[in-house]
Amino acid sequence: MFSSAVNFFLAGYNYSFPFVNKAFGTGNSTYTILLVSQSLGGIIGGIISPKLTQNDSISHLLNLLTFCGLSIAGIYLLFQWYHSLLTVFVFMFLFHMLLTAYNIDFFSIIQTKVDDKYLGRVFSVVFTVAIIFMPIGTAVFSYYSKAYLVENYIIIGIGIIIVSIVAQVLSRFKGSK
Repeated sequence: MFSSAVNFFLAGYNYSFPFVNKAFGTGNSTYTILLVSQSLGGIIGGIISPKLTQNDSISHLLNLLTFCGLSIAGIYLLFQWYHSLLTVFVFMFLFHMLLTAYNIDFFSIIQTKVDDKYLGRVFSVVFTVAIIFMPIGTAVFSYYSKAYLVENYIIIGIGIIIVSIVAQVLSRFKGSK
């Protein structure tokens, strides 16, 4: 459920991202440069994911989500201080590296913890619930925010951080029973 709640904020990210040229007030090549950053982050995240995964705990997954939120919020904060496209590039890279590592670990845990005869059903439920949050997130972000606002990145980052912290608290509370 918490991964699906994160998709609400990722929908806001997907809604805002095509307007990075306007959001950051940089040149027309900003979108292209940041697409490269996303791709490189995803590739490196896939390569280092086994090295980041020390265990298959929920806490590890939620820590990855927290750092995803910090890196996307960092885009806004550091851009406000430095007005550097390099800063945006680095934090976009980190965001996608961590998000890829999270997704790999999340689906690996499902594959190892769920009985094979239920695996298809579990994946169906996971994808269905995740997809439900995407149009809701897009609708909320499109109604309450302009796609070109750089402030969207801090809202998205803080939202992901809050979801992961709430999930960690509930996970520890459930684990103590």
